[in-house]
Amino acid sequence: MKQTIISAALSQYEKMLRYRTRLCILLAAGTLGLNILFTALRTDSNHTIMLILNITADILCGLFLLPFVSLRISPQRKLLKLMQSEKEILRVTVHQVSPTSQRYMDIDCYVVTGENRRFFLPVGTISLQEQAEYSLSLVKNIIVEASQ
Repeated sequence: MKQTIISAALSQYEKMLRYRTRLCILLAAGTLGLNILFTALRTDSNHTIMLILNITADILCGLFLLPFVSLRISPQRKLLKLMQSEKEILRVTVHQVSPTSQRYMDIDCYVVTGENRRFFLPVGTISLQEQAEYSLSLVKNIIVEASQ
């Protein structure tokens, strides 16, 4: 059974990532449009209401975009870039998978030891069993594919 660090086929993953990026761009553009509309409709009598609406639109957009881009899109782009890189293939018996994660190349990873070597497995991607033999595809010492 082959496991990869991305949840779908490469083409589907790229398509999903492009869709999410476009969604964020459309949301930012829509918020900018609302800001321009609220500014254009502002008069002396409704200044406070338009200012509050303008600020509220910015806050709501920011509350969605900042976490979505930093916690979803950015890590997924890193994983996609790793999958598209040239891979080194090794046959290794996994001795231990650390229970705690650490940062490696700006990615949260578990440390996997096997055959007197340390590998890094991105959190929430592939599940490896200890004392099992795997064929691992590595990019910069990060496991991107594993098959038994």
